[in-house]
Amino acid sequence: MSFRFRALTAPGAAALQLWRFGGDAARLRALLGWSDEQAWPGATPRLQTIPAANAGEALDIALVRGLGPGELELCLHGGIGIARALRERCAQFGGVELPRRLDPALTARTPLAARLHWRAAAEAEAHPWQQHRDGAQAAAFARSVLAWREWATLARGEARLVLAGAPNAGKSSLMNAWLREHRVTVSPHPGTTRDAVEASVLLGQGADAGELILIDTAGLWAEAEGSDAQAVERSREVIASAWRVLWLLDGSQPPAPTMRAWPAARPDDLLLLTHADQPRHPEAGALAQAFPGQAVGEFDLTRQAVEAVGACRLELERQLGPPPPSDRWLPLDPELWNELEAAAAAQE
Repeated sequence: MSFRFRALTAPGAAALQLWRFGGDAARLRALLGWSDEQAWPGATPRLQTIPAANAGEALDIALVRGLGPGELELCLHGGIGIARALRERCAQFGGVELPRRLDPALTARTPLAARLHWRAAAEAEAHPWQQHRDGAQAAAFARSVLAWREWATLARGEARLVLAGAPNAGKSSLMNAWLREHRVTVSPHPGTTRDAVEASVLLGQGADAGELILIDTAGLWAEAEGSDAQAVERSREVIASAWRVLWLLDGSQPPAPTMRAWPAARPDDLLLLTHADQPRHPEAGALAQAFPGQAVGEFDLTRQAVEAVGACRLELERQLGPPPPSDRWLPLDPELWNELEAAAAAQE
């Protein structure tokens, strides 16, 4: 029997490189110069000198971590010469190299995604759903996982927060404040923003921070014509597909015709009243009272943009609720997620 091995990361002179091995344990012991009496490594990494293809020479000093019987990972220095020498050593013992495939946890864009990918990898051979999918408690287990749906959306980078409202409500100003840079042009003239502008920010704290996609859209105004009308229609399409919509309403003016009802607003959407430095217009106040979602406050974005961003973040984190525990299995594979949803719906 032989063993298989794969590089999980690309080589680089200033980097470390991660390799995964699996297969015949006796061949792997010989590869690494271990005796039969030497214990197989556990989950805690240990330092190990790796022999080279030439007898009596050392290839490198590696961190070795056991993943189970006949399965382990090596972390070596990342130089191309080290990678070549390891391949030569593996060839001596019948190793078969598999194509390099980046571990999702190593390419994750946020701490939350990395944490959940690592957890999924640790249970890849027998994850909890495999143990429950054919049992009497399948639907109940699926619903327990689906309770973390919003966090999974955030971890997959699919949480799209759309900034929407009439022209000059402050969407671009809020976007720039959230990004802490001048990304979007701010102008008093309707139609300045025509294409949706996207940018990623973190939502959540520490290891639970996931990716929130901010989207600034063209203002909604009834008088738009030509390319401006097309931009308004694109805004409506983006709003319809949003994870959440953050509606901005100028509290000092009578609402624009496009904002005099909330047909597209949902219970989880947010409302931010702007131009708080000016007297509140009665019609704007009445419209704000009728908002079906969550109001986050009134702000003058020329002076209080940072405070407005903080209020929006707090409300989004409140809606998310507590993050999944470190030992919570939460799949990020869309197909597996669809299977869980189907199982939960089957017994509703």
